[in-house]
Amino acid sequence: MTGQNWVGRPMPRREDRRFLTGAGRFTDDIALDGQAHAVVLRAPHAHARIAGIDAAAARAAPGVLLVLTADDIAGELTGPIPSYTDTPPFDVGRRGDGPPADGSQFPLATDRVRYLGEAVALVVAETAAAAQDAAALVEVDYQPLPAVMTLDQALSADAPGLWDDAPDNVSFEWQGGDAAATADAFANAAHVTRLELVNTGW
Repeated sequence: MTGQNWVGRPMPRREDRRFLTGAGRFTDDIALDGQAHAVVLRAPHAHARIAGIDAAAARAAPGVLLVLTADDIAGELTGPIPSYTDTPPFDVGRRGDGPPADGSQFPLATDRVRYLGEAVALVVAETAAAAQDAAALVEVDYQPLPAVMTLDQALSADAPGLWDDAPDNVSFEWQGGDAAATADAFANAAHVTRLELVNTGW
């Protein structure tokens, strides 16, 4: 692809014919002998403490092969999912040379859920329908906690904190370039436009 400029060029789609003629193949189309199906039970709250989980009814449901909660896999894990906050080039840290927050994300929520849709339990069954039905039988005792929906709310003085090592809800901060030259450029610009950008990928 060296020397090629793909930006702005029309890219003909080659896959449409099979999709339009019903010949597309998706993950849900796979059917193998002895195949099992999994359903993830997800949190209906943006922030809540988990007071308890009762999965007995789900485990006893027809066709169920396995039901897992955080307690069931605690002894199998060596730690949380790596966040790479201490791995170059992501180890930018905080201003003042403080370490970045490392919000410990586990495959299944432990003491509380910290975002809408966080995985709480995993159900495996002989069919997709059986897994869905059993997941609905898992009883989770949620104690809703205050949540924030915007960046400004998260940075306010009275905002609820999600992680013990980030009581101000700031994981890391970084800056680069020539601050003086940047300030001079703005000061001498013929026109300055200010706008707020929200990056939902972080």
